[in-house]
Amino acid sequence: MSQEAAPKDPKIIVSDSDYSRPVLLRLQRFRGKWAKSLGKQSKFTALLVGVVILIVISLIIYKRATNHNITIGKTVITSQARKELSDEIAVYSKLTHVNFGGSPQHVADDDLILNAALKDQADKHDISITQADIDVANAQQYRTYGSKAMFERHVQAVGISNLTNILGENNAYEAKLNNVIIAKKNLFIVAIEYNSPYFGSSSNPAVLRQQATSIMQNKFLPLFKQHKTETQIAAQTTLNYTLNSPSVNESATNLFFTGMPSIAFNVLNCSTAKPCFNDAPTSQLTSMPGTMPSSAVVAGLTRVGQYTNVFTSRAGFIGIIQLSSQTPGAYNSWDQLLQDYRKQYAPKLAFINTSNNWSDVTRGTA
Repeated sequence: MSQEAAPKDPKIIVSDSDYSRPVLLRLQRFRGKWAKSLGKQSKFTALLVGVVILIVISLIIYKRATNHNITIGKTVITSQARKELSDEIAVYSKLTHVNFGGSPQHVADDDLILNAALKDQADKHDISITQADIDVANAQQYRTYGSKAMFERHVQAVGISNLTNILGENNAYEAKLNNVIIAKKNLFIVAIEYNSPYFGSSSNPAVLRQQATSIMQNKFLPLFKQHKTETQIAAQTTLNYTLNSPSVNESATNLFFTGMPSIAFNVLNCSTAKPCFNDAPTSQLTSMPGTMPSSAVVAGLTRVGQYTNVFTSRAGFIGIIQLSSQTPGAYNSWDQLLQDYRKQYAPKLAFINTSNNWSDVTRGTA
């Protein structure tokens, strides 16, 4: 009698799937790595799409901001006018290698908005300008080129007619509005000039500057602290050039060759719109440690009677400045007027320009 094969012990049954397990494990590992890789690619793709969307939105905003008319008072600044002036500035900048302080479009916008702002202020104060006023504003340029006709031929030749007209109008309006809308400061100054023949001929001018500083600190600063009047303080100086003093003998100028005379004088109608000091940087004055621009020091004087400490000015003197009086004005400078109108009438332009940190500069005509 045949015997049936005994069943295998179920505990040791071997299935085909057991042999394929290493393959399955490799497949699972591959799928895991592929899923992680896919996840990273998805994140990168999402980030890239987000960046592209932001760029597109920025371009749309920029296009809308730079392609619309700006109305300020009675003046309409068209996108075409902005483009034409921008093109002129770009061409002229390349020809002359002049840095106007920003992109051509930004500079054009500033000039046009300032022009409209000046016209708006002129209308509000019943002020107008004529061609004669513009000629006065351009007088220096006429002299540089020999005559008005030669200047105009140069302007036509280089293709900057719009730029010249805008800047000429701006300068003429500023001259008329300066005493109307710009705040002014009247100053009283006591100083010793270090930019003089006596200092220049010295073998050790640094020692002389220290002596001058000591004189100002020990003799004159206490008088300001004691609230002495301008007349009383000026009387202690070697040369009194203040408004109410008798005229100084011209021979007294010899003192600047032989010593360090102290002087007293007034500066009137000072403002950042019309600088009152020759603070233009020169290698001789700015290379000395501790020099400061007078305009920056004066900007810190806000109360009548307030005075500075003794300081070394880039205008060539060591002294003390006191605010004698001031006249009110809606703006402290033409740049403040420009910024106010730009924010009010062209806020998108103001955002775009300031976000690029363009620097503003004061320019004359070509």
